Amino acid sequence: MSTSDHRKAALLMSVLPRSRCEALLASLGSVDSDALRRSIAYVRARGWDHARLIELAMRETPMEGSEPSLAPALARLLDLAQTLEAPVFARVVRASVDADADFLLTLLPQPYASEVKEALAQEPVMSPALTHALLRAVADAAPEMPA
Repeated sequence: MSTSDHRKAALLMSVLPRSRCEALLASLGSVDSDALRRSIAYVRARGWDHARLIELAMRETPMEGSEPSLAPALARLLDLAQTLEAPVFARVVRASVDADADFLLTLLPQPYASEVKEALAQEPVMSPALTHALLRAVADAAPEMPA
């Protein structure tokens, strides 16, 4: 686990109910769990274990001179899934999700999830310009949901 990932995990785990946090820590190897326990204690000792504070800290800060991410948040993607046809939603997912979309698919109702999965399998890799244009269109058409 990278240092950045370790810090993010400690921040996120600090706001979990203690029983859930301990269950997650128990599932890790002793080296990782011991290091995370120390980091979680550090976060809690400083009073940083508040969901809103962590939400702000977890937002990626764009590098100087770069444009902020246009990728919609998970809640926004789930909202879009209720209004877009599966092939169109698959394009939004392809542009929005950096890694594997399987987690998102588990949150979608069937048979819609299967239709999106099939469309994703057929969806070619998008150029950076097309990805940016699609995400800009999604952002402009329907602003982020309020917090």
